[in-house]
Amino acid sequence: MKRQSTAASQKASTDDALRKQEALTYLRELKERLKDKKDTYDEFLEIMKEFKAQRIDTEGVIKRVKTIFKGHRDLILGFNQFLPKVDTCAFFSFRERVCQTT
Repeated sequence: MKRQSTAASQKASTDDALRKQEALTYLRELKERLKDKKDTYDEFLEIMKEFKAQRIDTEGVIKRVKTIFKGHRDLILGFNQFLPKVDTCAFFSFRERVCQTT
């Protein structure tokens, strides 16, 4: 039983490290993409700070990120990967059908 919990703990740790690396990669790509729109990038960072400080909830993050990235579907999809699975479709209207069912 202890081996299973150790293996599960190691997998969770690896998954967490991978998720952090993916987030950092996304931020670097986002910064490069928005180099001519520094205000948008700064607003995104502010949204993330507010979320981390629990001043806004997941729904609030979704609404605000969708607003600042309007017209940039790829940026929204990139951010989408960091949401809990139940929230991944919340960015898009039913008509768009871009949600992944994983």
